[in-house]
Amino acid sequence: MDIHGLPAQQIEQQVTLFSEQSLAGNVADIQSIQSDSFDGVSVIRLFLQPDADVASAMAQATAVSQTIVRRMPPGIVPPIILRYTASSVPIHSWRSRATRCRRPRSTITSISA
Repeated sequence: MDIHGLPAQQIEQQVTLFSEQSLAGNVADIQSIQSDSFDGVSVIRLFLQPDADVASAMAQATAVSQTIVRRMPPGIVPPIILRYTASSVPIHSWRSRATRCRRPRSTITSISA
């Protein structure tokens, strides 16, 4: 089975939902999780509490991702994990929305392909 050929609905069922559950249960200080599933790709955004230890959360997300990759469909590779804040511009922006916040909100994005 080629992961790149899976439709978005199967990506959501076989990759995104399991990843969300694993991250939610193993990464500290998550405020919210948002995800999108596309054909062959899962994008998961972890929004952390304002006082979160971002380095620790990234390490936890990396450890979880390395562990669960064995339970994913054949052909999947570990995700690319990026850190960005409201003041930085992510290199993979599909939508933009003007928001006003007092301090940058730390976000970890995990992309599986």
